[in-house]
Amino acid sequence: MIRLDPVVTRARIGVISLVLLGCSSDAPEPSKLEDQLGRIEARLDRIDERLRSLERTAVVAKTLKVNLPEAAAATPTLARIAVTVTSSQLFINGEAVASVALRAQLEEIAATSPDASVVIQADASVGHGRVVETMDTIKEAGFTHIAIAKRSDD
Repeated sequence: MIRLDPVVTRARIGVISLVLLGCSSDAPEPSKLEDQLGRIEARLDRIDERLRSLERTAVVAKTLKVNLPEAAAATPTLARIAVTVTSSQLFINGEAVASVALRAQLEEIAATSPDASVVIQADASVGHGRVVETMDTIKEAGFTHIAIAKRSDD
């Protein structure tokens, strides 16, 4: 766990601020400097409080142990539908579909799996407009969970 010491943080920022402000040829008035430092201290106080809150949450998350009951049935998983877009063809879950039939076929799927998520897999050569049109068709068919796949860096 990384822990920032607020006193050290404030001291470093104060020194950095003074060094930076002192190096300027257009040094602001002392009252403006005090205002700036006051704002910096207020922001540091908010950061300190947020850090303390996160530390409390992390401690609670580590110490809570819950004995979860077993389910009689398997946990339901949301269906995933893959819509693949190439420069010349559309596919739903690997099966070719005509552009004009895309919406109708997606509406059939939505009737049985309305909470399914749809992942658009667009070839890099496909224009942005075609991907947006496909996304609009998916929305019109009744799906609300839509994602665009990307190549992994692995």
